[in-house]
Amino acid sequence: MSGKVIKTISTDHALEILDRVHLFDSLSQVDKSLITQIPHLFQVIPENDTFIHAGDIDHSIYVLLSGEAVVIKQGVILANIAPGDFVGEVGFATQEVRTASVVAMSDLIVLTINADRFRQLPWNVREIIKDHIIEGLVERMKRMNQELVNYRELLADHRRPSVKPKDN
Repeated sequence: MSGKVIKTISTDHALEILDRVHLFDSLSQVDKSLITQIPHLFQVIPENDTFIHAGDIDHSIYVLLSGEAVVIKQGVILANIAPGDFVGEVGFATQEVRTASVVAMSDLIVLTINADRFRQLPWNVREIIKDHIIEGLVERMKRMNQELVNYRELLADHRRPSVKPKDN
């Protein structure tokens, strides 16, 4: 990733940003202030940068604060990512290689938390964030399941023989 770390951000401004991110909704201001102490928390990622590469080992989760990105696997766009969305949660949670790539479609500002730094947060903060990540995964699975049903119905419609009316 060729992103630049934003080094000059006040704690107050960082807290203000965290207040706008759903992932941190249930956290107290004290808990959020602990997150602001994570090094390299905010980054700028330039347009067209692939900041997550399928097959790489990277145990960070990225929360988009501005801009748009796409998730790509085998040349197919799987998802559009908008401000407030997060990506990289599978590698973050499982500590396995990345399953897809993510490309910045515009300049992005992201909040980046790697798994090692995440484990240094108090357990209650980790649990709240994990719950929000799980909620996000469940919503993504629901959308993907519906897309699968739609595609299967479309495929079935194309396979059905066309029935011609009988002449009387």
